[in-house]
Amino acid sequence: VHDGDKPSPPFREFHFHYWLDDAPGGRTRVTTTMAYTLPWGILGRLFDLILMRRISSGMVRTIAANMKQVYEARAR
Repeated sequence: VHDGDKPSPPFREFHFHYWLDDAPGGRTRVTTTMAYTLPWGILGRLFDLILMRRISSGMVRTIAANMKQVYEARAR
């Protein structure tokens, strides 16, 4: 979600972090956080409430699923 050193539109700022921890039964727990800010003042906040939070949540799920595939493939 970055274009070089700056976040891609519509984000003013965008940060994504993840942690991998051991979980019971030989499993791995993935914890993710994502934080962003949008431009446009009150309109950006409304856009976030109406649409972006839903889109962002889907992005995190997709990223986590892709990470799962990569890490499981490496384990084989």
